[in-house]
Amino acid sequence: MVISPLALRRSACAFIVLMFLCALLLAWSALSHEESTLAIRPVNQGASVPDGFSVWHHLDANGIRFKSITPKDDVLLIKFDSRTQSAAAKAVLDRTLPRGYIIAQQEGSDPAAVIYDAVAAAKSRKADVLICDTAGRLHNKKNLMEELKKINRIIDKEYPDAYRETLVVLDGTTGQNALAQARQFMDVADITGIILTKLDGTAKGGIAVAIQSELGLPVKYIGIGEQIDDLQKFNADDFVNALFNVQKKTAG
Repeated sequence: MVISPLALRRSACAFIVLMFLCALLLAWSALSHEESTLAIRPVNQGASVPDGFSVWHHLDANGIRFKSITPKDDVLLIKFDSRTQSAAAKAVLDRTLPRGYIIAQQEGSDPAAVIYDAVAAAKSRKADVLICDTAGRLHNKKNLMEELKKINRIIDKEYPDAYRETLVVLDGTTGQNALAQARQFMDVADITGIILTKLDGTAKGGIAVAIQSELGLPVKYIGIGEQIDDLQKFNADDFVNALFNVQKKTAG
């Protein structure tokens, strides 16, 4: 029997597609069964971690298997065979443990998984406000920008009805480079405003005008120092006066 070249090519393509699908399935299986660790710590410094037996009781009552429960310093670590088990355990513990504990992925975990946990906890506790503070990143670091895309997708999926403010923090000393940064961040997330920092130094902050004019992004807050009170709401009149060294007239 003679097999035509066309049939051979089709068979080869089908085999390649099959191998590709098998590789995707294996990768998904490996990720879903990747070991995961939850860390439970008290909110208030000096408070004790929850009793390991009570945690075991809550998990066992809900049919959630785990590998170990280990107290370490001021943290209770719970190891699981997979992220699926870890997520299910977190949902149970968010409901059953008393308030005053933070239940999160262990340090070094995937930032997107941490955001997922935070959103789940906020929903279960009916929190009014959830602040997601991501690590600083340069706009030209592709892997970190992709990570930001993933975080944005998770929030969109897990809490689509939430009112969101997505603010990007820009260094006021970088001048026109801040405009390029803002534009790149707008490509990966639904940016709603800017926080402009370091305006207490040599920066004049005129880039705020360019960002508003070219990108339509409002400046929501400005940083004028290192203390907590130095993060202030942006006031356009005060900003323009400071930009041109205009002194306010006092009544009298």
